[in-house]
Amino acid sequence: MSLTLFDHERRSIAIETVSSGSGDRHKFGGSLTDHAIIIRNVSNPCQVVFVLDTVDDRVPISVDGVRFFPLIHGFQFCSNGEEFVYRVLKDGEIEVISHTDEDFDDFFPYGDYPDHFPELQIALRSEPYDSTKAEDALLYQGVFGLDDLSDSETLRAIEVAKKTWDPYKLERLDHQQDCTDTELLRCNGCAPFCQTTPSKCCPNPKCTAEVDYVIDAYELELSADEPPLEIPEKIIRVPTLRVVAIHEDEGARDEELWGGVWVQLIFQLCAECGCVVVSNQCT
Repeated sequence: MSLTLFDHERRSIAIETVSSGSGDRHKFGGSLTDHAIIIRNVSNPCQVVFVLDTVDDRVPISVDGVRFFPLIHGFQFCSNGEEFVYRVLKDGEIEVISHTDEDFDDFFPYGDYPDHFPELQIALRSEPYDSTKAEDALLYQGVFGLDDLSDSETLRAIEVAKKTWDPYKLERLDHQQDCTDTELLRCNGCAPFCQTTPSKCCPNPKCTAEVDYVIDAYELELSADEPPLEIPEKIIRVPTLRVVAIHEDEGARDEELWGGVWVQLIFQLCAECGCVVVSNQCT
């Protein structure tokens, strides 16, 4: 797949398809200038990945005053693997929250990285999905969870997982003897993510979500020859992030975005402060 959108209220999925050219207003790529977008707080380029027309009810994003919602990423700000966090203030205006220009890396993901990708008109189509059926629920467990499964379908999901999960994961489960099969299923299933389910706690320091707990600052000893690394205090809030989009591609787009490496680009939206958290995973 390339772009997949997730509607948590309706438990529905939409995927990118080829545009017919008639009335489709969704776009892949294009420059900030093309889309009349201003970026606040950084001067180095961020890239437009998609711009979605929220008039289309397949788009699971609704922000007051915003019709064309941009999914952007600061690829060159995130060479250290950190999340990229931004907020859409209104149509055409974005505030970067997570990074400053000091984080910019000219050589990531590869040298001569483009400041924008070639613009392409795209369309969306609904994808069949039933969150009450074991097979469907397992495919998107990391996004929607398994709470819509009945007791009987949960038992069937356990059997399906045992037949379809990779041998490494099943071997790991064999060593977790203190958990029931249902607990193992809920704790270890993360599809469609290739590594793990992303954190649901908003990293925006100005988010008004309730604080769950605080990890105190500490020093991390590296070696006898190096000074300890100062790890700052970290505030963990109650879960407010929902995955609204995943982009992955094995073709020309991966060449453009990542230099040919297969990567999942994940977009989460905070239900409390409205910021977008962008992260990536790869095998």
